[in-house]
Amino acid sequence: MLHFDCGPYRVGPDSAGADPGPACYRRGGPLPLTDANVMLGRIRPEHFPHVFGAAGDQPIDAGVVREGFAVLAAEIGDGRPPEDVAAGFVEIAVIDELRDEERGAKRVLRRAHLRYAGTDTALPVEVAAVESMVAEFEWLHDVQMVADDQVDVG
Repeated sequence: MLHFDCGPYRVGPDSAGADPGPACYRRGGPLPLTDANVMLGRIRPEHFPHVFGAAGDQPIDAGVVREGFAVLAAEIGDGRPPEDVAAGFVEIAVIDELRDEERGAKRVLRRAHLRYAGTDTALPVEVAAVESMVAEFEWLHDVQMVADDQVDVG
């Protein structure tokens, strides 16, 4: 779930679970990372069956997500639009995921949970993109170090 307690953004460790689930499920749930991805258009309601709501016959509710992030943006009060607030929480989740990578097995468990839950699959993709950029930077740095060692500066 997403938290702002008059300080830095926090993501988790608690979860909205399947019931009530994220706000977009139409069962009165809180705003978790799933809703941030709905807000950013990464999860698009038209790609999901109408199995949400009390009767299980409604689509994902992007409207309640927009309203929730508008309220959260107002609570934060720094002038950022709701979309930027949602993007900030996703960024925090990516940073947390990268920190978990350093811790080894914990990352495997989180990714397994994300894949099982099925709605936060955008996070591993974003983490992979960041990892790719870091790997490319490290490779370029290594190439430059080799090149520097082979240049006669004397």
